[in-house]
Amino acid sequence: MSTATIKRDILNSFKDCEFRTAFNLENVYTTICFQLRALREQREMTQGKLGKAAHMAPERISILEDPNAESKPTLKTLLRLAGALDVGLDVRFVPFSEVLMRSVNTDMQELGVISFDDELPALEQQ
Repeated sequence: MSTATIKRDILNSFKDCEFRTAFNLENVYTTICFQLRALREQREMTQGKLGKAAHMAPERISILEDPNAESKPTLKTLLRLAGALDVGLDVRFVPFSEVLMRSVNTDMQELGVISFDDELPALEQQ
């Protein structure tokens, strides 16, 4: 199935308010799970090492990386993880067009984020 077909199918489903609400919920948490794992692997960290840096048990990191887990992260938890990974956290309201675009363009490499220390030299040159 092509990306255009998937996008069109989701767009048609978005016409239902209940679908949009459910999609939003699942999309946010699933994206967080996949990005957390991608960032941890990008930094060559084990779940134990990330857990230690975030002051969490490795089992909690495992749960946070599982999109099917019953437990969902709070904003406070996400901020702790951002600190442990040395990245910013951007939580904002966006139009559904952006949600749709991001949900069909799922390149795992785009989930990676460099740490502040790695981007600092370029920031200082600007």
